[in-house]
Amino acid sequence: MADRRKRHTARSGSQQNTETSWDRLAEHCDCRVGRRGSKHHRKVVLPAVLNLLDPRPDEWILDIGAGQGILAPHIARAGAHYVGVDASPRLVRLARRYHGHCGRFIQGRADWLTS
Repeated sequence: MADRRKRHTARSGSQQNTETSWDRLAEHCDCRVGRRGSKHHRKVVLPAVLNLLDPRPDEWILDIGAGQGILAPHIARAGAHYVGVDASPRLVRLARRYHGHCGRFIQGRADWLTS
């Protein structure tokens, strides 16, 4: 049976039961991606994303599907503010442990976000 927990939604602060398949894959993702990202992330993904984003000082960057937060230190180094959102509580815990000093990590679903 799937692990179901009550979680606060990003939208209203109310609790709802949610389930994410990423929780079951968190350990596997962490082994492959880790704190710094896989070789593919470091050589291809991060340079491309940073080129597209072109983060500027005091700008806010929202990373939906943040996983372990490998983008956070790069955004922080540019002087921008980083917020990472992920549905998986396990991945958010890893992100906070690895990169909590670089930004804020929120556990929630992207479709719960409001302005």
